[in-house]
Amino acid sequence: MRRLVLGLVAIGLAGSSLAVGCSDEGEGSGGSADSSTSPSTVTSGPTTKTGSTASSTSIGTGNQQCTELTAGDFVRNAAIGYVLSLPMTAGAEPDELALEFYEVGADPFPTGTIDLGAGENANYQSCSTCVVYREDFGEEGPNKVFFQQSGTMSLGATSFPAPTGELTDVTLIEVTIADTFLSTPVEGGGCYHIAGAPLAFEPAPAEWACDPLYYDDKVDCDCADCGVVDADCVANLPPVDCFVGQTCNTTTLVCEGTPTAWTCDPSEFNGGAGNGCDCDCGMLDPDCELTPEEPEQGCTGNEICNDTSGACVPAGWTCNIDFFATGIIQDCDCGCGVVDPDCADATEASCNYCNDMGSCAESAADCASASINATNNAICD
Repeated sequence: MRRLVLGLVAIGLAGSSLAVGCSDEGEGSGGSADSSTSPSTVTSGPTTKTGSTASSTSIGTGNQQCTELTAGDFVRNAAIGYVLSLPMTAGAEPDELALEFYEVGADPFPTGTIDLGAGENANYQSCSTCVVYREDFGEEGPNKVFFQQSGTMSLGATSFPAPTGELTDVTLIEVTIADTFLSTPVEGGGCYHIAGAPLAFEPAPAEWACDPLYYDDKVDCDCADCGVVDADCVANLPPVDCFVGQTCNTTTLVCEGTPTAWTCDPSEFNGGAGNGCDCDCGMLDPDCELTPEEPEQGCTGNEICNDTSGACVPAGWTCNIDFFATGIIQDCDCGCGVVDPDCADATEASCNYCNDMGSCAESAADCASASINATNNAICD
């Protein structure tokens, strides 16, 4: 079983070129995978691929000019295995350089100095250590794909999920990748070269209580509930567990400061027991979620505090309380006893939803067949 576990990185593109010799076969130009290897199953994100190890051939003959790539800082994305790169280099869509590590059968993750152009690493279908450059990667996939032809990755004694080492003299050639994940060089296709690119990830300490993939991923700071400070928090990366505008206290491992969305007195936000549940302050006050319940404050006598958004909702609102004043364009709910602030105006023409549960037109198929009042969309005729 092969499993994709790591991919990386932001890259930049230098304007120089490198002459690379390309031959028809041999390890130096892509090598040949061991055809006796048994079929393997590979999981890459949500996709599973199954196929036997296959040989790889190089493109063209003679010398070819390869564009030099300069890799930026590597980051680890636990969810998808790699991240899109910036700046954009080849076209309108972003490019990405991905390092993908796989477990093959019972073999551990690779360590030491790895020849990227030899054996199982000579084809994307079978590689355990893979370097892939995807050019102009839009919603419909990349415009071109480049896969390793030669070069090394030196990791020493480290391995996933905290590899530390360097890519050296890596040549990537243009390929097509079949549904079976077999990579085939494109005749006359382009190529890229990476002279060197370091990578360094700290392993999660024993006290780390969260997924080790999130420790020192160089993406964001995991502030709370992980038992020990994340190296990303020490590096002042944005805290993922905090509200926008807050920072992570690396000693106490709690989020501090007032969120940007909070519009009331900062002292009223998350003050703890005895501070009250403050409503109509731009967002939900964490004090509103305490047990025992804190007394609500901020709404008038004929309003109800929404315990999801913290907004004050008129008592006359008859539909789902979460539908009132969502702030979403084209989210005007009608027939609910009160004009929804999401409506452009109070006319029937502004309505987007007329048959919410609790609406006076609840039984209507849609707004066209509803009996919403033409000038007061809170009521029906």
